[in-house]
Parts: sequence; C-alpha cells; structure tokens
Amino acid sequence: MERPDFGGAQTSSIEYEYNTKGQLIRLVNPHRADTLFEYDELGNQMASGLDLNNNTVLNRDGIDRVSETETIYEVDGSNVFRVSISKIYPDDDSGIPLTNSIQKAVFWDGQNNWLKTNMPSTFMVKRQEPIELLFVPINRKLSL
Repeated sequence: MERPDFGGAQTSSIEYEYNTKGQLIRLVNPHRADTLFEYDELGNQMASGLDLNNNTVLNRDGIDRVSETETIYEVDGSNVFRVSISKIYPDDDSGIPLTNSIQKAVFWDGQNNWLKTNMPSTFMVKRQEPIELLFVPINRKLSL
C-alpha cells in the first residue's frame, strides 16, 4: 500500500506479509521497525511487537518491544469465565513479563447459554506480582 509522506513530496510503501493460513505475520513500514505477529495453534493472535533487532523473530529476552495476550477459561460454580491476561516485556534483555491488565468476562452462564455479549471486568496491575488463575478445560457438550 502506498501513501504520500508528510508534505506529499514522496510516497512510502507499507508491505503486509501473510502465512499460508492467511494470518498477518509481518508489517513492514519503511519509517520504523517491522511489526511481527504470532498466533497459537487455534489461530488466535497471541503476540505482536516491534522487531528492533531486525532478526524476524519476537525476542522477549532482547530489545524487541513485545506484547502478548494469554486466554484461559475459569470455572466458578456453574459459570465459565474467559480470562484474558495482557503482558508486556518492558525491560531490555530481561525476558521478564509485566502483567498490565486482566479481563474477566462471563462466557457460559451454566444454564446451557453461551453469552454472546458481556461486560468484561478489567483489572489493572500496577506492579509485578504473581497472579494465580485456574485453568479448566471445557470438555462437556454445550448447546448454542
């Protein structure tokens, strides 16, 4: 995709690279580091970041600016919650993530109803501390 630069004198070209599954894996912008994207085995985007060391890999223990999201499911009584945990890697060469938000939303109400709309609860984490969440796979047949 081409667009005029600031002032309109030149054009810059942004390139989009996709994998064989049709997922965006790299965005090349001539004015900054490439943006890389990673996906889990189900096709959900789980990480993205600026490839500052230009090696085409998101290095969490290097200088790249990486953010990632982990999604798990938690059971509380008859309700199932979808919990999304967002993390960033703010310090160069450390590989230690900082949890910057947790969203918890009702996913299943226990009455054979998937909830299509929900109001997530968001928890902002201001300092590095361990967070314990329960992972429970859903292995029962549910109707829509």
